[in-house]
Amino acid sequence: MKRVTLLPFLLLGLQGCGLFRTNIVTLWTDRAEMAAYTEYFNSLQNGIRIQIVYKPSPAQAMLEKKETPDLVLGEWLCGSALMGRFEPLEELFTQKKLNRTSFYKALLVSGQQDKKQVLLPVSFTLPAVAFQPRNLKNQASNLLLPLEFLKDQGAQFNQRARDNTKRLGFSPLWSRNFLYLGCVLLGAGFREGNSQTVSWNQEALQNGLRFFRSWVEETNGGYAAEREFMEKYLVEPLAKLLDENRILFYLMDSPYFFQIMEEQKEDTDFRWLAYDNRICVDEEILFLGLPKKARQRQGARQFIEWFFQEETQRELLKLNQRKRLRAFGIVGGFSSLRSINEIEVPQLYPLFIGRIPAEDFLCFPGPLPTDWGELKRQMVVAWLYDATVSAGEPEKLEALIKAFRAKK
Repeated sequence: MKRVTLLPFLLLGLQGCGLFRTNIVTLWTDRAEMAAYTEYFNSLQNGIRIQIVYKPSPAQAMLEKKETPDLVLGEWLCGSALMGRFEPLEELFTQKKLNRTSFYKALLVSGQQDKKQVLLPVSFTLPAVAFQPRNLKNQASNLLLPLEFLKDQGAQFNQRARDNTKRLGFSPLWSRNFLYLGCVLLGAGFREGNSQTVSWNQEALQNGLRFFRSWVEETNGGYAAEREFMEKYLVEPLAKLLDENRILFYLMDSPYFFQIMEEQKEDTDFRWLAYDNRICVDEEILFLGLPKKARQRQGARQFIEWFFQEETQRELLKLNQRKRLRAFGIVGGFSSLRSINEIEVPQLYPLFIGRIPAEDFLCFPGPLPTDWGELKRQMVVAWLYDATVSAGEPEKLEALIKAFRAKK
């Protein structure tokens, strides 16, 4: 008598009744690395599948209100315009799914509203400066490169011949982001005010501009000399000019500098840009949130819980190398989990042995308006540049921001 197995029919019936139904959780992001991370998550179980939906600006897509995803990962999510649209995640801590002490405290606070955790920080980046130690007149500290040290050593490296600048240690004008970071380090403190306005310490901002004007005019011989040097030599990459001893320093962003450093000469080193023993964390911090109108809340929470486990992030770091992703750390930056940076990152990236700053050295930004990234990129850094090289009084920054927003 021939046996007839009922297993295939039983499985078919169970699938039809929803027992093995896969829940699709949509994740909006602009980060390519998340495709590999979610693929790994999907391979670990069958009940939930994370589906990436690429959005050039997840924050802007959320503002448009055309559709609602189940998860959002991106920059500029913690401004007041968006915070109210995300589901509180306090239960992940109260139920001990996640541990508050695993995170950088100030970074975690940035994702809170009314003392409730609404967004979870994912990763952040730090500004670093590359140089070759043999060209320094004084030895740099093992961790920090203060603004004053950068200026002083650059001045000693500068060289002019026949009224032409042959070597220039460093110029604040080479990177407009440097001017911004420098002003923040000197106390400008850009932050969100009432009704999504932007406020800052005006006195500290003016002091920063005076510091950089002095650097250009007195240390480097003036804007005309700097411009002549830039037109003649800065047609080449700064990394190449460093190797050729044409310059002494250049600014790097941490998502890319470990790749750049591998291509530099062996004696090239780096330090974190600092002032008064404080490192300014870049404002483009990645946050992860669960929108209030998400349909797959349970699946989204399971992904969040999985993603912020230390064991998970150790595997993601290895995944970067295994799949040869051109990405540093966790989604292109240092993890929001301290132990991952302090223990795991140096093991996989020897460049960082002894170079991971303690939490006390880090100055995390507070919440900023959702459109701050666009404002800074298109208008604020240009204003800082003009205010540094202009002899006259620059137009008021407040008026420019207001006019820029009015045109949108």
